[in-house]
Amino acid sequence: MKKSIVILSLLFIYFGGFGQKDSTTTPKIIKRNARYLELLGNGGLYTLNYERNIHYKDNHRTNVRFGIAYLWWEAMRTPVIVIEPIYLKEAKNHFLELSIGLTAWYGESNIYPDANGTKKIVTFLMPRVGYRYQSLRNNWFLRAGIVPFYFTEGKIRSDRGLGISYLPTPAFAFGKYF
Repeated sequence: MKKSIVILSLLFIYFGGFGQKDSTTTPKIIKRNARYLELLGNGGLYTLNYERNIHYKDNHRTNVRFGIAYLWWEAMRTPVIVIEPIYLKEAKNHFLELSIGLTAWYGESNIYPDANGTKKIVTFLMPRVGYRYQSLRNNWFLRAGIVPFYFTEGKIRSDRGLGISYLPTPAFAFGKYF
């Protein structure tokens, strides 16, 4: 009887040591969804966004962003859709962001003007380099980045080439994970 109690006690001590882990080794809980407002980003003046974390390993995350906006510039009134896969490299609550977003709307393109002025679906690929700060207590976050816009003067000029200009545009966002 004593021998079985000693064996059970030793087994309990041995396996009980693996039952609880130190709080420093337990993985933190990752909130997988976010919603936020972005200003001056891929969608022009603003976008309302939903973001989903699809992969997390060590300090690397992969998210997918879906955004919508509505343009009302001059004669163009159209909805805008943004789809953007985002790579995040984490250092505590600071992140490096790298992405290439697809922005689409229905209207006339300034880059490839149509001779008869017909409307069509216009798409752009826009890269982003940015920084993200995420609060560990409140689940809110801030994004800041550079999104380059490429645009033309509205027509192709044979004497000076295509006339493409480049404008590095800042983008700012504020939102919350849930």
